Amino acid sequence: MRLSILAIRSAAAGVAALLATTAWAEPSADGRFDSLAREHWEAFIQERPLFATDAGDPRYDDRLERVRPEDFQRRGALAARYLERLRAMDPATLGPERRTAYRALERDLTLQAEMGLSPGALLPRLYPINWHQTFVEYAHRVRLQTPEQHRTYVGRLEAFAVQLDDFRVLLEAGLRRGYTQPCGSLDHFSAELRAARSRTPEESGYFTPLRAPADLPAATAAELQAAAAGTIRERIHPALDRLIAFVDGPYRTRCRTRVGLSEVPGGAAWYATLARHYTTTDTPVAEIEALGLAEVARLRGEMEAVMRETGFTGDFQAFAAMLREDPRFYATTEADYLARSAVVAKAADAVLLRYFHPEDLPRLPFAIEPIPAELAPGASATNFYPPNAGERKPGILYLNTYDLKARPLYELPGLTLHNAMPGHHLQIVLQQAMADLPPQVRYGDMVAYTEGWSLYAEWLGGEMGLYSDPYVRFGQLNMEMWRALRLVVDPGLHLHGWTREQAVTYMLENSAMSRRAIEHEVDRYISWPAQSLSYRLGDLKFRELRARAEARLGERFDIRDFHHAVLATGTVPLSALDAAVEDWLAAQEAP
Repeated sequence: MRLSILAIRSAAAGVAALLATTAWAEPSADGRFDSLAREHWEAFIQERPLFATDAGDPRYDDRLERVRPEDFQRRGALAARYLERLRAMDPATLGPERRTAYRALERDLTLQAEMGLSPGALLPRLYPINWHQTFVEYAHRVRLQTPEQHRTYVGRLEAFAVQLDDFRVLLEAGLRRGYTQPCGSLDHFSAELRAARSRTPEESGYFTPLRAPADLPAATAAELQAAAAGTIRERIHPALDRLIAFVDGPYRTRCRTRVGLSEVPGGAAWYATLARHYTTTDTPVAEIEALGLAEVARLRGEMEAVMRETGFTGDFQAFAAMLREDPRFYATTEADYLARSAVVAKAADAVLLRYFHPEDLPRLPFAIEPIPAELAPGASATNFYPPNAGERKPGILYLNTYDLKARPLYELPGLTLHNAMPGHHLQIVLQQAMADLPPQVRYGDMVAYTEGWSLYAEWLGGEMGLYSDPYVRFGQLNMEMWRALRLVVDPGLHLHGWTREQAVTYMLENSAMSRRAIEHEVDRYISWPAQSLSYRLGDLKFRELRARAEARLGERFDIRDFHHAVLATGTVPLSALDAAVEDWLAAQEAP
């Protein structure tokens, strides 16, 4: 069929007109924001490959983050460039969801730029989480199915060897400039590295995904196992040897005997930056401390009231001592401890529909497992790993079963709700499924939001009828006290010259936590300044928003609608959460 020139021109004119009104039209404000967010996300996950894996993107599964000083500087500069482009947009032109995401991305980029370009990067944490332990935890939870996935994992083992050398270079740079970690943190880190180095390649945590290969031909499985073992022996072990030699040699001679961040150059200012980063607020540290002291006093009164309900006639210290020693409050076997957590989870599941809409409840289950033995001595009481966003696998609630006499059963209900349902599992799985939100708020980890929600979930357990026993109620209050004490202890250590023992004593005097648990916590605060401030501030923000909604809506308040509103934002700063709830309330109040 032949067309005349006139027909072709007419058709071309029609197409041009159509394109001018559709594809070539000026993108909407939301569209421009989404485009920038996608571009930033792509750059971000290339820098943070393990983050990409957990978000369900397998393209970088053979890589790991580089952690030399120049890598932090590069990422800081990258964040600054994206921040400049973001601020060229007017958030007032965005729809409500994108406006909330804008606030989240703006704050995150601001702090990424500030932290990446700051010498504070020369003080990487050593305990309880560090680059080495992060990889070992990943090795325990990754599930390899195909030969290609196994080969990719061997590539990631190669990248881990590089990362260990990077970490040594980072510590060396800090040492040259007078930035070193306290000696106690170094002791923990050195012991962890030495324990890892003492294992054969096949016994090591790095080899875990290869121990029971998925349905692979025997010859293929043997080939992949040999490749992994060879990489561990020839690449990772030498890198470990170099890191251990540096940590126990030059670095140890300059480690700090005084634990506070204020002991290093610019440490007090860096602490303020970290506080803004982790809490996602600009609340001055002095105000956070004052809030902490008020919360400690309030909770102490509530705990003493519950103590009297039990019929105990002694004082608080005697009651706490009894709780620490009485065997009825402790499991004797790992199986019993895990089973009791499962009972709590089942009881919570039975009443969730009173508090959440059906569409807000995850369809993916979670498993309850012990923290791997090689990690347990230095690990927290619990960890939660959500399902990989790209796979249909359960989340994992890890419970620490090491030294069960330090893990009271009256705290187990709160720990279970915090990590499973309606805590981390519900929040993370729900937000991962919100495909219409930018990935930064679907997969982000703003601690004040994520941990604040999970502490709120612990508190909600009382309303759900799961803390009927006075000892369990005391346990939940004890856990609240634990987080409130952080608001006092963390600044005390890093700004006011507190010693480790001062912090331990203060926590022993105001809680029923075991000395072992308290020492672990204090060592964590020493090595990870300001991070612990975020939990209680986030919790109180969720409660404040709920009280505001109840007061404004009166009889129209529906707890399920409120929970949907605060979860639908994705992981955002507390100020953005507050603004989103205000938008929701305005819509609810509209005639």
